[in-house]
Amino acid sequence: MANEPGAQDPTPRNVSVEQFNELEGKVDKFSGLLEKLVNSQP
Repeated sequence: MANEPGAQDPTPRNVSVEQFNELEGKVDKFSGLLEKLVNSQP
């Protein structure tokens, strides 16, 4: 396992750009909901 190329690279190779963008969209939605919830507090 230590002989794998890119083992020292922090960037995960198995995550595609599409997956990353989808995850980012979910995070954005969650952040928006959280913000609404916080702003609705008196």
